[in-house]
Amino acid sequence: MAGNARPSHVASPTPETPTKGICNHLGNVVATSALFRAVLDALDAWVSEGFEPPPSAVPTVADGTLVSVEEWAKQFPAVPSALRPYGPSELSLVDRSVNETAGVHAPMVTAPLGTYTGWNTRAPGQVHGALNEFTGSTLPFAARIRAAAEDLVARRRLLDEDVERAVTAAADCSVPATASTCPSCTPERGW
Repeated sequence: MAGNARPSHVASPTPETPTKGICNHLGNVVATSALFRAVLDALDAWVSEGFEPPPSAVPTVADGTLVSVEEWAKQFPAVPSALRPYGPSELSLVDRSVNETAGVHAPMVTAPLGTYTGWNTRAPGQVHGALNEFTGSTLPFAARIRAAAEDLVARRRLLDEDVERAVTAAADCSVPATASTCPSCTPERGW
């Protein structure tokens, strides 16, 4: 890859409206827009001041963070109703909370409110168990956020002004259920 490229994978994509649709689980409610704001800030500093941006952050086979579906299945715990997706040949390695290990993690993934997968499987009657694109899914539980957001600021992956937004969004979305019960996670609120 050229020395002037910095690809990054934002772990766990965000749909516009977190609903189940034809899937087994709610859509992924991880707020990622602030991460893209930091990328633009880093890009501006690189172009206008020659200040190197953060290093690339993508899952790769070489560093062991992109694994075969078979290897991934060995580490994915028995989460009720979380079916193994079929379709892809490789998936991002996951940690003990079942969140992706590679990529750039939003504060609510680093200090999870739940498990946020980068995939979702279809519900019964909708080709049950089949991979449903890469809209993600949410399996909620509680966590802390501020330290995770401050760590992202230190690594230039989040702007300092977005720390309080992350903390507020986590308080509003400690158990995300739908867009209507998680107002800070909607596109209109910037998270």
